[in-house]
Amino acid sequence: MLVCLPSLNMQTQTSHSTLNLGFTVDKLLGLLEENFRWSTPTPNDTMEQIMYRAGQASIVEYVKQLLEEE
Repeated sequence: MLVCLPSLNMQTQTSHSTLNLGFTVDKLLGLLEENFRWSTPTPNDTMEQIMYRAGQASIVEYVKQLLEEE
């Protein structure tokens, strides 16, 4: 019978402030908001383009929500 030792089954929590990305989390969020913000659809946009941009914007909102909860 195989058994995992408790010490080998631990998850390490990493705070967003300890990530080494070369810039702060606030800077990362600013870059995400700048590059993937929601823009109003135009009559020339396809449904796929609108859905893709909405998905990008929802990810940015999700990241913002995670940071606010922490």
